[in-house]
Amino acid sequence: MGELEKPDLNRMESITCDYILPALPSNFREPDDLDEEEVKIARSILAKQYVEKANLKVLWKTALILLVYDLLFVFEAQIYGLVLSMLGSLSLALPTLHTPETLLEGVINKPEELLEEVRFRAEQSVKTNVGVFALMVGFAWQVLTVSGTIPSEILGRNYLVGEIPGWLGFVLVFIMGLLILKE
Repeated sequence: MGELEKPDLNRMESITCDYILPALPSNFREPDDLDEEEVKIARSILAKQYVEKANLKVLWKTALILLVYDLLFVFEAQIYGLVLSMLGSLSLALPTLHTPETLLEGVINKPEELLEEVRFRAEQSVKTNVGVFALMVGFAWQVLTVSGTIPSEILGRNYLVGEIPGWLGFVLVFIMGLLILKE
C-alpha cells in the first residue's frame, strides 16, 4: 500500500470515528499486509467523509418544513416516513447519475494518488450507507404508523385549518422549504 497520512479530525469526526464506524457491520478479515496504522488512517478518512458528505442539513431542514406544515394543517404521520424514504432513495441514486462531463472526468482525471482513491471510495460508502439507513428508517416509520404504534398525526394542533385552504398552505410551505433548502 502507498503512503497515507492520517488527517486531523475535528470533534464531530472523532465522535464518528470512535462511535459510528465501529457500529458498521464488517466481515472483513484483515490480511497480513495491512498494518494497524493504515487501518486507523482509513478510519479517519472515512470519518471525515461521513461528516462532510452525509448531508444531514437537508434532513434537518426537511424535518423542520414538515413539522411546520404539520403544526399548521392536518398532516398524516405516514408522510414523514415517505419523505425520509424519498431522501434515502435520492441519496442512493444521485451519486450514480452521470452527465457526459462527469463520465469524461473519470477517464481524463483518473485519480492516481492512493489518498484520492481512498477518499473516493469512502465518499461512495458514506452516500450508500446514509441512503440505505434513511430508507430503512422511513419504511419502519411507515409500518409503525400504519400499525398504530405512531399516532396518525404527530402534532395534533392545526392552527390554520379552516383559515386558509390546504392547497395554499402547501404552496406557501413548499416555497418556504425551497428557500430554506437553498441555503
